[in-house]
Amino acid sequence: MPASVAGSLLNMQISGRLIILVIFALAIAMSGGAWLYQYSYSRHSAEFWGPAGSLIVKSPELQLLELAAAPAGDGDEGEEAGAEVDLSNQVAGRNVVDHHDLRKKPGLIHLRHVFTQDGNFVWDERGVEPVDGGTREWSYALRFVDGDAEQIVLFTRDFEVMGKLSADGTTVEVLPCARMAAAVTTYLRDVGALENNSNHEVPSP
Repeated sequence: MPASVAGSLLNMQISGRLIILVIFALAIAMSGGAWLYQYSYSRHSAEFWGPAGSLIVKSPELQLLELAAAPAGDGDEGEEAGAEVDLSNQVAGRNVVDHHDLRKKPGLIHLRHVFTQDGNFVWDERGVEPVDGGTREWSYALRFVDGDAEQIVLFTRDFEVMGKLSADGTTVEVLPCARMAAAVTTYLRDVGALENNSNHEVPSP
């Protein structure tokens, strides 16, 4: 084989290997960039949800609960004073008056996704409030369940304030979420879980 031909083949081999190395380096850089973006995009949300984060994104059971307007035992929903209270049908001290199974609703992944986006929440207004004696009027709750594991997320009637209910049900970690209120209420109306009437003061998209 002539020396010139052999040299050309060697140069082609070197160039081919170099191209492969460049492509591999670019793939690593893009993967690292995507990871950094995702980390910066959701790091506060990941810390807020903690272990419950896996329930938020992939729990096999998900329900929307409508809660009574006032704490049970104060004569709400026409209850007689002194009537026996069914604690098994309460969330955050309020009776559950309606519920909707969301498991098989279309587009559910989009509803779950809004809870993982840092930009949807006002982090410097995050706080903790007691359930008993609290003045916050919780009207709805999303219940994420996987076997014995459960996370209940409370909402005010306008869906602009969210509360992560503690495991023992005594405190609520409160977080304003007005930026995602329209997306949540629009989705719930679209799947028939939230009525679009004057009794449900939901924000406009």
